[in-house]
Amino acid sequence: MTPPVSILPFSRKGSSNSVPTSFACYEASRAQRGARRAFQLTSNKGNSKQGISPGGVCRLVFGLRSTRTPLAWESRNREGTPESCLLSAAALGNAVDDAEPAESQARKYKSSSTEELTPMSPREILRKVKWYQRRGDVHAARDLLQLAVKEYPGNLFLLTTVGRLEAKARRFDDAGRYFEQAMACGGDESAVTIQAYALLAAEQGDLDKARELFSQAVQVDEVHAPAWQAWAVFERSQKNLPQAGSLFQRAHKADPSHVPTIQAWALLRVEEGDTKGARKLFELAVATEETHMPSWQAWAEMEWAAGDQGKARHLYKKAEGIKSIKGRQRSILMTSWACAEASVARFDVSARLALAATKGYPRNEHAWLALARAREARGEKQRAFKALKEALEVSPHNVHLQHAQAMLSQRSGDADAAEAQLRRLLKDHPRNAHAWHALGTMALTERQDPAEALRCFQQGAREGEEGTARAKCYGSWANEVAISGGTGKARELYQRGDQCHDNLFRRADANPNDSRTWLQWGLWERSQGMPQQARRCFEKGVMALPSSYFCFHSWALLEVAMHNTDRAREIFRRGTLQCKGVDAAPLWMEYACFEAEEGDLPRARELFKAGSQIAPGYAPLFEAWAQMEAQYGDGLERASQDMLSSLNASEGTGIPF
Repeated sequence: MTPPVSILPFSRKGSSNSVPTSFACYEASRAQRGARRAFQLTSNKGNSKQGISPGGVCRLVFGLRSTRTPLAWESRNREGTPESCLLSAAALGNAVDDAEPAESQARKYKSSSTEELTPMSPREILRKVKWYQRRGDVHAARDLLQLAVKEYPGNLFLLTTVGRLEAKARRFDDAGRYFEQAMACGGDESAVTIQAYALLAAEQGDLDKARELFSQAVQVDEVHAPAWQAWAVFERSQKNLPQAGSLFQRAHKADPSHVPTIQAWALLRVEEGDTKGARKLFELAVATEETHMPSWQAWAEMEWAAGDQGKARHLYKKAEGIKSIKGRQRSILMTSWACAEASVARFDVSARLALAATKGYPRNEHAWLALARAREARGEKQRAFKALKEALEVSPHNVHLQHAQAMLSQRSGDADAAEAQLRRLLKDHPRNAHAWHALGTMALTERQDPAEALRCFQQGAREGEEGTARAKCYGSWANEVAISGGTGKARELYQRGDQCHDNLFRRADANPNDSRTWLQWGLWERSQGMPQQARRCFEKGVMALPSSYFCFHSWALLEVAMHNTDRAREIFRRGTLQCKGVDAAPLWMEYACFEAEEGDLPRARELFKAGSQIAPGYAPLFEAWAQMEAQYGDGLERASQDMLSSLNASEGTGIPF
C-alpha cells in the first residue's frame, strides 16, 4: 500500500480512536528527547511483543521527529505491521511527553491492521492545538498549525487560530497576513477573524484601523456579541467610557445570554465608580449563568477593593461551592481568593487556598506563585522552594516560574544559585528582558560589577522583547550612565524607556509592571533639580499602576518639598484610597506625619490608627506614632491605649474557610 502524501500526522480512517493515536505520533515527532528515549525503549522486552525491532523504533522516532514521514513508512514496511508501528509510536509519544502511560495507550487504541491511514482533519488539528495551549506548549501549537495551513490553505478557522498565535508571539506582520488570508474566505463566520485582526491593530497602536475593523466585524454579523464586546473593551481602554457603555448595550442586545459581555460591562461600571450599577450587572451575570466563574471572581474582587471583605469572602465561598465547576476555572477562582487574603497579611489562609488551587489544576502557574509567596511570607522558604520545584516539574520551561525561583534564591542569600537559574532561563528564553534586568541588578548588588551590570541592561534593552521589562532595562542603563556623569545620554535612554511605555499605553490598559521605571526616572530627575520632570514621571507611574504606593509616596514628598501643601495632601489622600494591603503602611505613616507637621493632631491620630489596622505588624508606624505623641500630644499613655486597641482589633478576626 502506498502511503498518502501529506505533511500532517496521520489518523486512522473509520476509527473513533483515530485522534489520540495520531496525536501520539505527532508527540513523538516533536520529542526533544526522542532519540534517547527510543534507545531506552529498545532495551524493553515489551517492544518486541509489538512486532518491531530496535532499529525500527529508532528509524520511526527520527522520521517522526523531523516530519520526514517516508522514513517512518520505511520502518513500517520493513520491520512490522501497521498496527505494531502505530502502537510503538503511541507508546513512544506518551513515554516522551508524559501523557497517558504507554501501555494503557497501546491497549486502548488497538485496531485492525487493514485500516486506511488519512491526514488529520481540521477539527482534529484544532482540538490538538487547544490541548497544547492548555499545557503551555505554544511552540508545539504553532508548529502544528503552520503545517495545517499548508495542507488546508482555505480553512478560515485554522488561519484565524494561527494568526492569533503569531500575534501573541508579537510576530505582527505574519499575524496580519494570516488574518487577511482568512478574511478572504468570506461568510458570516469571518466576523471572528475580523475581530481578531482589529485587536491586532489595537495592539500595534493603529487605533483608526482597529475601529474600522471592529465596525466591519459587526456589519458582517450584527448578532455576534463578542465583536461588540471586544469593541467596547477597546474603547474602554482608550478612556472613551460613554462610547464603551453604548457598545456594551449593543452587545447585550445582540445576545442577552452572553455572560462575558455582562461581566465586562460591570467592570466598566467599576471603572466609572458606579459600584451599585456594577453590582446589579454582576448579579445579572451569575443569574444568567451560575457557573460563569469569571463573573463571581470579578464581583468578589470589586467588593474586596471597595473594602467589604466579608461580602467578598461570601462570594468566593458561594462560587467555590458550585460543584459542577472543577479544574482550571475553580483553580483560577481559588488563586484570586488566595491573593486577596495575602493582601491583608492572612498568609496561612492564602497558602491553604493556593495549595487547593494547585491540586485542582496543576498547570496554573499563578496558583504555584501565590503558594510560594504565602509560604515565604510565613518564613517557610524551604517549603516555598518546594512549591516552585513541583511547579517546574509540571511546566519545566515556564518563564514566570523560572524567574520566581531565581528571585527566591536571591532573597535567600544564594546569589550563585539565582544567577545559574537566570542563565538557564535565558537559555530557553534569550530575549527575556526580566531575566536580563535581574542579572544586571545582581551584578551590582551582589558582585559590585558595574561593567557586567551595564552589559546585562544593554542586552535586555536592545534585544529584549517589547514590554515593560525592556523599559526597566533602559531605565537601569540610564541610571548607570547618570552615575558616571552622562546626564544627556541618561535622559536619552530614559526617553527610550518612555517610548516603550507609550507604546503599551496606546495598545491597552495601563500595565501593572510599568510603574517602577517611572519611579526610578522621577527620583533621578528630582536629584538633578528638575521637579517638573520628576512630577511628570511620578504621575505617569501612578497612571501605570494606581496601587503603586512608592510613586504616591515620592510624589507627595516632592510636593511637600515644593511647599505645595494642598497638593501634597490630595496626593496622600488618593494614595491611601488606592493602595491596599500591608505594603501601603509606609504611605499611611508618612501621611500621618505630614498632618502632624501641619499641626492637625486629631487627623494624624486617625491616620495612624487606620494604618495600624491595615498593617498591625509594621513597627515603624507605631514608633512614629509614639514619637508624635511624645513631641506634640498629651503624652504616651493615651497613645499606648490607642495602639493597644488597634492591635487588639486587628487580631483574631475570623475568616470563613
